[in-house]
Amino acid sequence: MSRAYRGVRPKQNRVYSVDDVLKLYGICRNTLSNWVRDGLRPSPGSGPGPQLFRGSELARFHLERKARSKTSLRHGEFKCLHCKAVVVPEPSDLELWPGKTVGCVALATCPDCDGRTTKIVSETECNKLRIACERNTSLYHIVKEAGPIPDDIGTIPQIESCPRGTVNDAILYDWQLHAGRYDGKTADAHLCTIREFEAFLEAKPFDKLTDKDVARFRDRQVVRAREDVGPPLSVGTVRHKMSYLHMFLVWLRGQKGYRRLSGSLADGCALPKAFGQAPINAARPYPTLDEANEMVQSMPSATLLQRRDRAMVAFAFISCLRAAALTTLRWQHVDLVNKRVTQDARTMRAKNGKSFVVQWFPWTEPLQEVFLIWAEETRALGFGPEDAVFPAEKDLDRHRRTPGSREPMATETALREAFNRASTAIGKTFAPHSARHCMAAEMDRWPLTTEQRKALSANFGHESMTTTEAHYGKLNDAQRFEVMEGIEDRQDLMAVEESVIRALAYDLHLIDEDHPDYKMAKAEFQNLRAKTQMRYQFRKTGEEP
Repeated sequence: MSRAYRGVRPKQNRVYSVDDVLKLYGICRNTLSNWVRDGLRPSPGSGPGPQLFRGSELARFHLERKARSKTSLRHGEFKCLHCKAVVVPEPSDLELWPGKTVGCVALATCPDCDGRTTKIVSETECNKLRIACERNTSLYHIVKEAGPIPDDIGTIPQIESCPRGTVNDAILYDWQLHAGRYDGKTADAHLCTIREFEAFLEAKPFDKLTDKDVARFRDRQVVRAREDVGPPLSVGTVRHKMSYLHMFLVWLRGQKGYRRLSGSLADGCALPKAFGQAPINAARPYPTLDEANEMVQSMPSATLLQRRDRAMVAFAFISCLRAAALTTLRWQHVDLVNKRVTQDARTMRAKNGKSFVVQWFPWTEPLQEVFLIWAEETRALGFGPEDAVFPAEKDLDRHRRTPGSREPMATETALREAFNRASTAIGKTFAPHSARHCMAAEMDRWPLTTEQRKALSANFGHESMTTTEAHYGKLNDAQRFEVMEGIEDRQDLMAVEESVIRALAYDLHLIDEDHPDYKMAKAEFQNLRAKTQMRYQFRKTGEEP
């Protein structure tokens, strides 16, 4: 069997144990040992324990190995035609056949992929290989005797920008085990911040951290957000980074060998109170329900891909699922009869691994029609329960009739682009998450009971109404000003109403002369009577009073 390892992409910031590498590449321990002998460098943080490998070092090794196959081969080296790598076979897997003129033909088995490889060798190299086979000694001593890599054909790129491991890799591997409770993307985001912190300190051992180290890193992030020094950072990004670092430092102080660190180490992650004050008009934009209908109706529907995008945007408002969950939805999760959809964290990308059932939101009947048409079309195309509701473009082929062969999209890019096109068509710009804000704001436009509001909040996947009300459907300045003006108009109307009630009470002798409002009611009655007489006199005679 052959393995080119083209689809294997180790994560740059992660630390891999021997078992992790074996599982990732599908190799045996002997192959990994050969890789180490060929130049794969274990992390210096491994210590006397089992070897560890930085993800960036694994990537570097295979990139250089691939480039190495384009250069001349040294004595003892073979190029495998299956995995495209330069390898050094075992003496027991080597066969030598006499050549037609001089030298010989060497047949060998690749130690990585077990593929057969052939090399025409000179008389000198043939003698060296024959001696190694007779003595059953490694061919690596032949490679070393051959000297450095020839540079007459091709060049090997130097990948010095990739870190090859640090003394902190061992503790970071322990942290990765601790972070197994997080979603994979969340753990990667935490690890990215930790690696940035480590690089900022020039790979300083974590057991020697000081309060000043953390403070300097924090101040650097603040400067980058305020003054655009280096790659620009948003306020939210800085807050998340310092939060991730705070959590790591709290965990670090509880580990053996790190308990002598300063007790206030994590406190240095606190950002200044004045940092990131929200600017005016910072409320996230979201469409009204009328605008949502207009967005969907404005989307083209000539091709199958366009109809998928149209249904995808419509269902974002119908279900209010997050983008990650929506793009990994399968038909087995959708109940068209009862108008429900199940967020199953076991088979979907769900936030915090949460599973719950969503009843399609009310007020979305026009959008539901668009989605039901898509459901009928996919059924006609042979979609089954295991197929994705919104598959990738390559899986929309009409001729692919095998049920279960259409996998969900790997990213949310298609959904974001569909929302961008739909909102641009109505002169706005909205993200997929704005659908949740839209439906939360719609709740405030209807006279709902407390029980109904609880049900709608649970439909968002929230455990408390407070979460929905505090974080979704916030009013922007224009909406707030409109509401405030309505309150003022209502107050004026209520004042007029109170005046009329007192005047009528006076006319009906319901207010005694010793009542505090008697004089006010009498004056209001007389004023109201005078205005009434003047108005109806004008209507009768047409003369100005």
